[in-house]
Amino acid sequence: MKLTSLILPGFVMTLVISWNGLLAGQTLNHDARSGGCVTDTQLCEVSRAEALPDISAADNRQRNVTNCRNGDVSCDQSALTEQEATALAVARHQRNVLACMDGIAPCNRSMLTPKEALAIANAEREQNVSRCKGGWTPCDSSVLSARERAAVAESVAQRNLFDCLSLMDTCNHRSLTHAERTAVSDAEKQHNLFDCTNGWKTCDRSKLAPKDALILERSERQRNYSACEDRGAGCNYALLSASELSVLKRVEQRRNMSACKTGYGYCDRLKLTAEELRTSQ
Repeated sequence: MKLTSLILPGFVMTLVISWNGLLAGQTLNHDARSGGCVTDTQLCEVSRAEALPDISAADNRQRNVTNCRNGDVSCDQSALTEQEATALAVARHQRNVLACMDGIAPCNRSMLTPKEALAIANAEREQNVSRCKGGWTPCDSSVLSARERAAVAESVAQRNLFDCLSLMDTCNHRSLTHAERTAVSDAEKQHNLFDCTNGWKTCDRSKLAPKDALILERSERQRNYSACEDRGAGCNYALLSASELSVLKRVEQRRNMSACKTGYGYCDRLKLTAEELRTSQ
C-alpha cells in the first residue's frame, strides 16, 4: 500500500475510499439483518418496524371480535373479516334460539327458522302443562287440550291426597273421594297414636280407639321404666310394677357395688352387703 500510494496518490486515495465504503455497506447490511445497527439509526428502525408484527392492531381486532360476540355497543362490524362475521352470526342465532327455548333472556322470534319456531312452541306447551300439574305459576289452563286438562286434574288430586295423608295444612278434604277420606282418616289415627306413644304434646287421647289405649299404656310403662333405669328426671317409681322394682333394685345394687369397688361413680357403702364390703376393700 505504501508503494502504490507513492506512485498514484489520487487513484490510490479513490480506491481506498471506495473499498472502505464497500466495507461500511456490508457492515450495515449485516447489522440490519441481525437486528443491530451501527450506522444510520433511522434506516435500522424502519427495518425493524417492517419485520415485527403489529401486536396492538391484533389486540384491537380481537377485542372488537369479543365485543361483537357480547353484543357490546362498541362493536365495529365493518372491521370483521368474512369468517369472523359468519361465526358471529352463527353464535348470535344459537344464543337467540336458547333464549327463546328457556324463556328467560330476550327472544327475537323473527330470527327463528320455521322448524325452530315449531320446536320452541312445543317446548313452551310442555312447560305450561308441567307448571299446571305442579300447581306453579304461570299456568295458562285456557290453552290446555282435553287430555292435558284431565292429566292436570289427576295430578292436582294426587298432590292433594299426599298433603292430606301427610297432615299438611294445604289438604282439601272436600275434594277427596270416599276411599281417599277413609285412607286419610286411618292415617290421621296412626299419626295421633304415634304422637301419643312418644309422649308428644300433639297427642289427642280423645281420638284413640280402645285397642290404641292399651298400646299407649304399654308404651308409657316402657318409657317410664327406661327413664328409671337410666335414673332420668322423667322416672315415676309409682308407676312401676313389683317385678320392675325388683329388677331395678338389682341393677342399682350392681351399679353401686361397681362404683365402690372401682372408685368411679357414686358409691353408697351403706347399701353394700357384708360380702360386698369385704370384696370392695
